[in-house]
This record gives sequence, C-alpha cells and structure tokens, in this order.
Amino acid sequence: MEKPKESQAVYHGVSYRILEVSYGVMPLRAGRFHIPPARMGLTVYSAQKRTHRGLFDDPFFGGALRSGRPMTVSSEPLALEVLPLPEKGKPSHFSGLVGQFSIEDSLSEREIRAGDSVTLTLRLAGNGNVNRLPDLKMPSLDHLKIYADEPVFQTRVGAEGLSGSKTMKWALVPDTEGPYTIPPFTIHYFDPKAEVYKTQTTEPLALRVLPGEKETLVTTPPGGKSKETETFAKQEVKEIGHDILPIHTSTSGLETDGWFSPKAMGPGNPLCWGILLAPFLAYGMVFLGLRLNKKSDQTLYTRRAKKAAHVFLKACRGDTMDADGLMTAVRNYMNDRFQLSLGVLTPADVSMLLMEKGVSPDTAGSLRDVLSDMEGRIYTGGEADCGSASRSILEMIKRIEKELR
Repeated sequence: MEKPKESQAVYHGVSYRILEVSYGVMPLRAGRFHIPPARMGLTVYSAQKRTHRGLFDDPFFGGALRSGRPMTVSSEPLALEVLPLPEKGKPSHFSGLVGQFSIEDSLSEREIRAGDSVTLTLRLAGNGNVNRLPDLKMPSLDHLKIYADEPVFQTRVGAEGLSGSKTMKWALVPDTEGPYTIPPFTIHYFDPKAEVYKTQTTEPLALRVLPGEKETLVTTPPGGKSKETETFAKQEVKEIGHDILPIHTSTSGLETDGWFSPKAMGPGNPLCWGILLAPFLAYGMVFLGLRLNKKSDQTLYTRRAKKAAHVFLKACRGDTMDADGLMTAVRNYMNDRFQLSLGVLTPADVSMLLMEKGVSPDTAGSLRDVLSDMEGRIYTGGEADCGSASRSILEMIKRIEKELR
C-alpha cells in the first residue's frame, strides 16, 4: 500500500536490516481464506578468512567476499476469517459499502434568473471499499431541466487503507420564476468499527429563481418613420477603401512554361508520376523493414531456444562442475529455452514452468527433486562436487527436449 519502510534492529545480539511492505486485502465474500507465504529470492555472501590483507582485499573491491549463493526465504502462511454482514438493520437499498463515509452537496449560486443555469455538486468520500460508492440520481423537478455530467472517481492509498471520493455534478436550468427545493441525497454503509449500519443524508437546498430579462421591441407606426430611421436615411454611403481583390474569370494569367506549369504537369511528365508514387513507395519500404526486423527477432529467439539444450550439455560435459555452476547452468537453460530473463529460479519454479510448457509431471518432479537436493547442498555447505546429480540432470534435459517436440 505504502512505500516499503527500511529500518535496522538487533535480535539476540545480531543486527538485522528490516524491510516492511504493506498490502491491502479486500475480501469479496464471507468465509475462511488462506494467504500463502510470501517468498523472496536473494543472494547470500559470506566473508573469507585471510591471513594477509592487501589493498584490494578491502570489501570495497569485493576482495573479502567470495561468490554468493542463491537463497529463498519465505514467511508463514496466514488464515483470514471474513464475517458476513449482519442482516439486522440492513437497509433495503444497501449497495455493499463498508467503511466510514460522508456526503455533502452544494449549489454554485442560490439566486439566478429564469433561463440561466446553476451547478449542483454532490461529493461522496471516505475510507473503505470505495469502489462500491453508488451513482446517485438527481430526481426530476417541475419546470427544471437537468443535465448530468460524468462522475469523477478518485482513489488514494494511505496508512489507513484505501480511501477515495466520487463527485457528481448536474447543470440545472429553471424555465420559470419561483422558489425551488433540491431534495436531500442519502447513502447507506456498514461501519465495521461500530458494527452497525449507518445512513448519511444531506440537507435540502433552496434555490430562488427571478424573472428573466425581457426583450425590448422597437415598432414603427404605419406610414411613419422613427428617429433612428430618419437619421440613417440622411447619411450617405462613403467609400472607405478597396480591401477585396479583383475577380479573375480565366487562368490565362496563371500559366507558365516551366516543369510545374499546368501544361507540363500532365501524364507525360515523369516528375508528376514520381510525386504521385512517392508516398506508396515510402509506405511499402517502411512496412517491409518492419516485417524483416520482426522476422529477424523471431529467428534469433528460435535459434536460442533450439541451441539451449546443446549449450547446457556442452557446459555440463564432465563431472567437474560444482553445485553453484550447475544451478546457474539450469537457470541459463530455462531462460534460453523459453525466452525468459529470470535472475532467481527455485526448484518449484522450474517444475511449474516445465509443466506449463507441456512437460509431464513425472519429469518435472524428478528435476525439481534433484535441484532441491543441489540447493540443500549449497545452503548447508555440503559437498559441492555433484557428479551423479550432474549426470541425472543431463538425462532429464534430454527427456524434456523429447517431450517438448
């Protein structure tokens, strides 16, 4: 939910770095749920004992550290009991809103003229399952036109969980004068802290509409002339200037004798054909280039996948590879074979990935068991030489390649 928090603590005389990550859980139904353990892959480095320290033995240069070993740590699984919402006191129009919420409304103006518009704003806000905030409707009123706007929904994540708001607006246009009353709005929600259903209601809003402005018409009695007409008749038309170019009735003045003349730009002019065909040629070249580029990328991935087993067999030839090297070779094989870029790969991940690609559960399980044994040797500091395990993995890789064909 929030950004990860880092801290440091001492436990039984050992200093630990703590990374705290918070997640929000929102159940959709009642019942008992099991939250699987969280896993994290890391690399563990151990310091080597040296009798003589040189300049480059300083940890800054990595001299006091040997190659790290991969490690996976996991938490304990959790159980979550979700209680059903009580039926007692449940409102008939309950939308499933759970948390603490508020509602407020306002008018942009309280006094307008008939024909003008005023904006009614309604805002719902709170903490909880804000995705259940309802879309409230503005009831119809006599002599009042209503135009709804799109609701604006906003969410935030903080220390108290998920919070947010929904803002709805309506443009109200009254067509007659008089007092108007905007009815109240209501929302229902369940408060988990108080364990009761609650109702929030706004206050009615009063709107006063004044008469609209009247239009003034000027009439002239029959046979008579108004003062404005007489004044206009006494004025003469004055020529101020010429701001309109003369109208040409032919194209004789536009004709030239060059390559771009109307006569030259005909079907017999190669420049004309070049201008017409240039966009199509450019489009074809771009399309062809994209196809070739995409095809080359696919070809490269296919070659890497086909050579993955050959590269693995070549790297593991002989019984001299230790456990670290063998685990690295298996990870490189999985990345090349299935076009992945995984940095840490556990035995369980290998088994699951192989079964998703079509490998039989027996083969995937056998490889998982061998890799788990190899991982145990690395973690416990056991014997790094694993010739028999190397030969077993080689045979399993061959079986995997046959099953994938």
